[in-house]
Amino acid sequence: EIWQKAMLGSDRPPESLVVAECHVKIQNKKDVARILKASEGVRAGDLVVRVAHGRFLILFQHTPRSVAHILLLRFRMQLEGAPMGATLWVPGPDRQGLESCQPRLDAALAESRAMGQPALVWHLPEGFQEEPLPRKRSAPRPSAPQRWEPPTLRKA
Repeated sequence: EIWQKAMLGSDRPPESLVVAECHVKIQNKKDVARILKASEGVRAGDLVVRVAHGRFLILFQHTPRSVAHILLLRFRMQLEGAPMGATLWVPGPDRQGLESCQPRLDAALAESRAMGQPALVWHLPEGFQEEPLPRKRSAPRPSAPQRWEPPTLRKA
């Protein structure tokens, strides 16, 4: 399975994997080069797999969702805002394979595609405790300008 290939460099089984899928239009060699460049930016322990023409699966192991969110946004930006869906795969006691999270992943990708401006859409497993995603930081408000006065010199 794909998740086993993603775990080759690790000595411990995954508690969960962040799984994302994106859809990229491939029309020429420039599109292929853009995808290759984006996949080079993925960390060494993570995996990018082509699952169909224009569809790519991205797996992050031992990565908190908040960190994966930032990495996926960067990856998506390099692909010029391609539709992207993401979920978590949590192996259960019955050793469910990665295909068990595919319905959530498909729903997230379909929701992203349906948006006027595609975005990264998450569909999490039922009962998963949501951790807050990083918010965009706003620039600090400038304070009112103050008039500068030169220091006065004292004679000693």
